[in-house]
Parts: sequence; structure tokens; C-alpha cells
Amino acid sequence: MSTYTEPSDTMEVTLSSLPLSIQTQIPYSIRTRKDIYKLVKLPINVQYLVKDYITSLKSVSYDVIFDTTPDIVPTGDFKVIDNYFDLVVEYLKNYLMLVKGQYPFDPLFYSKLKYYIQTTDTSTRYTLVNSEVNRIASVLSSDLNIPIQVVNISINQTSISGESVTYHVSITLKVNNETKQLSIDVV
Repeated sequence: MSTYTEPSDTMEVTLSSLPLSIQTQIPYSIRTRKDIYKLVKLPINVQYLVKDYITSLKSVSYDVIFDTTPDIVPTGDFKVIDNYFDLVVEYLKNYLMLVKGQYPFDPLFYSKLKYYIQTTDTSTRYTLVNSEVNRIASVLSSDLNIPIQVVNISINQTSISGESVTYHVSITLKVNNETKQLSIDVV
């Protein structure tokens, strides 16, 4: 398990802990003299070599990766989801944003959230949205085998521009007894 540490000149480097491919590039005289050096005391080319290695390490080591999101992290990869809490929030958000015909492999797979939000009666709107969110939460709960509870749903009209109205939906979930917040803007 490797962790990322920002290299600084004052940091100590244990040469024997470096990969063999890096060790072989360090002069034998330096490797045999002692094992632990301050980075600043090493020759410049070795400093660059060690710094490059340290900055190339991943910021987090994962034992398991559940999914990825289309957000790019500094290493150039997609952002990974490595816990159930973020996984549930991401799946719920993705499902609630699907409109009819958007899912390529099953055009009849979609969320009715957009239609339910446009209901004029607020109590009916809340009941329909609550039912839709609870339905997908129960499916996720059974698929992932963890308790998911919808604690609160609030719907606020945020902007009106001509024929378009934007609603802000805020959903509070309890995933395995940890509270998570999900916010979606629906046009």
C-alpha cells in the first residue's frame, strides 16, 4: 500500500524502500554508505529521480473500486468511487437525471422525476418525488446489501426564465447510518 507524500528538500529518503529500478540508478557509493539520507544531501540527479518517483505514487491506494465518475483527477484518470456512501449518491443522482429515451440500451429505462416536479399541487409533487426516490433507494439497498433510508426531500423553485423553470431538489439519505446529501438541479 503506497501513499503520496509531497517531496520536500528536508524529507528523509530510505534508499532500500525505493523500487529496485530506482535503486540501480543511484550510484553504488551512495547506496552502500548509508540507507537514510536527507533529500537535499543527495546529488541533484538523484534528487530528481527520487522526487519523480514520489510524485508518481497514487494519492490513495484502493483495496476495491466500485465505479468511476467522469471527473478527471490530477493523474489524468477518472475519479474512482471506493466506498458505498459515494456510490449510492452517484447512482441515485445518475438515475434521477435520466430522461425517457436517453439510456441507449433500454429507451424505456428512465426517471419520472422531471415530470413529477412539474406537478402544480405541492403535496402531490412531494408524494410522487418521494415515491420515486424511495423506489430507487430500495433497489440500491437490495443490490448493495446495505441499509439506505431517505430522510428528507426538499424541492425549491430556483429560477424562472421565460418558459423554463429550474427546480433544486435536495435529498438527504442515510446510507448505513451515515448521512449523505444529494443536490440536483432539474430544468
